[in-house]
Amino acid sequence: MLRRCCAGYCVLGFFALRGRERLENELAEAFFEADAYAAQDYITGVANRRTFDSQLKQEWNRMLREHGTLSMLMIDVDHFKLYNDFYGHMAGDECLRKIGSILAGVQRRGGDFVARFGGEEFAVLLPRAYSQGATTLAERIRQSVRDACLQHSPYQAGIVTISVGVGTLQAEESKDEKLLIERADQALISQRGREGTRWQSGRMAWATEHEAVPSRRRRLTFHSHDLPAWSPYSQS
Repeated sequence: MLRRCCAGYCVLGFFALRGRERLENELAEAFFEADAYAAQDYITGVANRRTFDSQLKQEWNRMLREHGTLSMLMIDVDHFKLYNDFYGHMAGDECLRKIGSILAGVQRRGGDFVARFGGEEFAVLLPRAYSQGATTLAERIRQSVRDACLQHSPYQAGIVTISVGVGTLQAEESKDEKLLIERADQALISQRGREGTRWQSGRMAWATEHEAVPSRRRRLTFHSHDLPAWSPYSQS
């Protein structure tokens, strides 16, 4: 009788242990999914602003350790308020979702990082990227959005377009990562609403602008007495 009772308790203990392990695994999976959702922007599916800030801090510290270079793209959907007013906010969300998908799908290096910065703005971090490569990628992204031919009837171009500000910073220029955001944002402000790409680094700026008619294109170049050399996208 005693032996049967002991055996029964052992069986119950075994199943209780298995049930506890199963519950712990389910909780771990739930927490993992919650962390993943917390890191994502729920509309576009790319990383959200909080995750971007964390990634920027990480890449900034790496840049300082390696005495390297970090670039950032600040992307704005041209005349997005006009799009929302004409098509409605639900359609606006769908437009942002498609643009987020385009950004995530553009061929980039493994360490490059795409996030929604806020509103109709997106950001791309480019570790170890130099000015020429960052601007080349910005133009690739701009063209990919144009090639998607997302309808934007009230806008002169007739399709959704973007403007891109490009900021590049080297380790010796600053100890504060906010300068990189400011530099990319300044370039974007100068370019916003005029579909094109503008690069900003220190006292030099370079821009391409694309008119509503694709065949018409003009380049604006701003000179400085202290021009940094064009460098490859990555040294790696």
